[in-house]
Amino acid sequence: MPPKDVAGTTEGYAAGVKAEVAIARTRADVAHRQAELEQRGLVACPRGNVSARITAADLFVIAPAGAFLDKISPERMVLCDLDGVALPEVLGSERLPSADAAVHSRIYREIPTALAIVHTDSPYALAWAARATTLPCLTVAAAEVFGGPVPVTVTDLAEPAALGDAVAGALGSQNSVALVRAVGVFAVGADLREAMRIASTLEVAARHALLVSHSGPLDDLALDDTVAAALHERASRHATSTPDATAPGSGLTHN
Repeated sequence: MPPKDVAGTTEGYAAGVKAEVAIARTRADVAHRQAELEQRGLVACPRGNVSARITAADLFVIAPAGAFLDKISPERMVLCDLDGVALPEVLGSERLPSADAAVHSRIYREIPTALAIVHTDSPYALAWAARATTLPCLTVAAAEVFGGPVPVTVTDLAEPAALGDAVAGALGSQNSVALVRAVGVFAVGADLREAMRIASTLEVAARHALLVSHSGPLDDLALDDTVAAALHERASRHATSTPDATAPGSGLTHN
């Protein structure tokens, strides 16, 4: 049997290799999803961004500031600690992390189940948020994802810490999305695929609401809260009980 200090070194090395592999994979995923945000028109470059937590360490990867489509690659992604500070002397450390790093870090610190974050300023969601009124639940697709209406959060944008406070408070432990006036959407998920789906569904829900609002008040057209909650519960049970729920093309994705 090897000495304890040797065994400890071996275990530490194995843990380090595991973390390095996780970081490399997360860099690639964040770069891919950041490009997808821009390709799908969910951001006004470079206002939106994505990040993902490194579960093997207290770290997360986020796109750099000004991450335009032609400059997105895994090696350009920035590795941060859970205070939102970029790690020095590692790949990507010569770039500043997105200005949203402080908000993302706040979410990761306060919501352990949040493993990925997508921030969009997609046009319909941002337009609805400008009204500072709750986004009604008008469709089965929205009910399945949100379980009911989505409130709009209003915060003091002149105060640097206020946005992080507001978003973390709006998300809490149960909600998957925060819609913030003048800022846009923050969606969280177990991975970037899920967070992206949630952000996309909110954009579609906002588009529906704005289109329908031209015909008059929306209150009478929204799904009953009890019905919306039941649809959400049913969809959640289906997602967790399907063996290949995380496989590409599976799950309850609505276009």
